[in-house]
Amino acid sequence: MNCAAFDWKAYILEELTPSDREGYERHLASCPECAGEAGELGLTLVALRRLPEMEPPRRISFVADPVLQPSWWQRFWRSGPQLGFASAALLAVALVAGAWILRPPVGPAAAPVASLSESQIEERVQKEVDRRLPVLLSESQKQNQAALARIAGLEKRVEDQRSKDLKDVRESFGYLERQLGTLYRTTSQVGGDD
Repeated sequence: MNCAAFDWKAYILEELTPSDREGYERHLASCPECAGEAGELGLTLVALRRLPEMEPPRRISFVADPVLQPSWWQRFWRSGPQLGFASAALLAVALVAGAWILRPPVGPAAAPVASLSESQIEERVQKEVDRRLPVLLSESQKQNQAALARIAGLEKRVEDQRSKDLKDVRESFGYLERQLGTLYRTTSQVGGDD
């Protein structure tokens, strides 16, 4: 009988009639290649049976499913003309909002600069400088003090690390000296080079 005529999967899964099974077993006894193939299929079946039983997924998605189709806003943002229109609309809204928010105040406080004399402009500038300068100076001093405190802390950490490193180096040299002394004593006892 030809080896290609045997269905070893059906044999391993015990799907054969008893008379067919006997024929398969006779062939297995005489053909080592088929016996090896049947053995590998048997091991595969044993390994598959050891896997934990898991519930299959409730729904299998295919590429053509509507669930996997992009939503309307994803399709909108992926298209060139719509994205260009959205960008232009956003820019227009930003320009209108910026013009409305940044419009000059109306009232007596907003006297036009052209109607003021040079001395009045200098006086207004000096008042504004006098008003803002102390605040800026105090903020600058606070920032300087904070920076100095951070620098002092950093210097202390660097010095602590330096002293720790020096201590480690001293300990390492002491260990090396002890090892070297032991080596010298050993070589002198054994009769090494003088």
